[in-house]
Amino acid sequence: MALPLGLFLLAWALAVTAEGPKGGAARSVALALGALVLGAVRATNPWDGPLLTLVVVAAGAFAAFSGLKAEPNPRRRIGFAAAWSVSPVLLSYVLFRPFDAHYVAPYGNVVRWEGVATPLTAWLWLWALPAFAVAGLVALELVRRLAETPATVLGDADFWRGPVVLGIAASAVALAVWLAAGIPAALFAWPLAAAALAMAVPRDAGLGLERRAVLLLSAAAFLVTLGIDRFAVGGDRMNTVFKLSFQAFALLAVASGPALAWTDAALRARGARRFGAWHATAALLLFGAALYPRTATPARLLLRFPRVTPGVGCVPCPEAPPPAAALGAGAQGRAHGLDGTAFLSDAAICESGRLVPLRWDGEAIAWLLAHEKGSPALVEAVLPEYRWGSRFSVHTGIPAVAGWSWHVRQHRAAVSGTIVTARIEEVASFYRRPLAPTGETSGEGRIGVDEVRRFLARHRVRWVVAGLLERAVYGDEGLAKLPELERLGILEAAYRNPGVTLYRVRGR
Repeated sequence: MALPLGLFLLAWALAVTAEGPKGGAARSVALALGALVLGAVRATNPWDGPLLTLVVVAAGAFAAFSGLKAEPNPRRRIGFAAAWSVSPVLLSYVLFRPFDAHYVAPYGNVVRWEGVATPLTAWLWLWALPAFAVAGLVALELVRRLAETPATVLGDADFWRGPVVLGIAASAVALAVWLAAGIPAALFAWPLAAAALAMAVPRDAGLGLERRAVLLLSAAAFLVTLGIDRFAVGGDRMNTVFKLSFQAFALLAVASGPALAWTDAALRARGARRFGAWHATAALLLFGAALYPRTATPARLLLRFPRVTPGVGCVPCPEAPPPAAALGAGAQGRAHGLDGTAFLSDAAICESGRLVPLRWDGEAIAWLLAHEKGSPALVEAVLPEYRWGSRFSVHTGIPAVAGWSWHVRQHRAAVSGTIVTARIEEVASFYRRPLAPTGETSGEGRIGVDEVRRFLARHRVRWVVAGLLERAVYGDEGLAKLPELERLGILEAAYRNPGVTLYRVRGR
């Protein structure tokens, strides 16, 4: 969702730097529009906020400074540039003050990552194509500048030797530091970032605003690919790599197309062969990148719900047998399509020593989708992340008493994580404990009728899921109380198949 907003901000930055702030009304509209979208980015995906804020600040400063070239007072130019650069950021906080007042970030720090860094081969698999495009543009700009530099300047080694040697030495030292820190990707990422910055930062009328922007975006993207191997936001390596790499992909996607086109045009203008070494390399990389969806998708599908083999550690339920297609090994031969729930009909899992066919869950989910038009709460099995827990909530959108633990903690960081843990334990206690005898209260591992009523009322539960998964996770003894609760008039069986019973809470 944040991608189109980020692309809009890049276009906004290019527009304000190209034209500059001309006129009070136009300047105000541009400022307000940038502030609105920047605030929306922070609200939609806070991970995108810092990098895009830097883009907005840099674009505003450049636009204001270049728009006042005729201003003789340098202090006034600097002051105006500072005001123009920070105004969109400050206004974005004003516009989104209601959101910011109630938002609590799930992470409050950045820690040094001490684990394994991205291997160089993996980095090249991911970034070789944009790296090639940017390297071509850097080489193109270097050749152009050398050609436009007077021979007298090139011949005066004393004039340029010091800065050049100093720059190369500083880059080499930085590269050595990156490599010593155990980040092999720096061997390519750091020289590319440094070279792009070296071409983009100096004043050069022949460079052009668009090329300068492409070089700066590329440098930022390559630095991000290094940063994710050095730091982790909140210690969360997975989300740091995922979220920030996505930003790098977006920036390099914007930059690579123009970089390739400019390099191709320059080679043709110089009379290069129509299909030379550069074109062959570009074609090979483009072909390799285009192969990814064709080769990666089938490979991923082979890992999705592979067939299972019944045995001691995966005991089937006699009254709810799995389909033959769910048994065996691997996932070859399954039908492909756009129906995201089709796998339910012929897949099974082994959970807590039980074989759980997903077809019965799939049929119950389809029934619930057809018959529940509201948004009540349901209670179902909760499992650790990346397992089959919360499946009814996931596939119907109906809220559960407790769902994916880590996502709930992230999305509701203002609430203590112990509340989420307590909810999960409450669900386990509801399912696991057998019913206390009539007239007795909860105690000694049993749950009383009054506590059941309080649990269902407190969480506004309308649906209670009793499937093979609940039996596997919480045991048969505790689930045996559900028919008794039906007899007592607390629940009623609304749907039943061999593997799942959906109970509706009476009066809800």
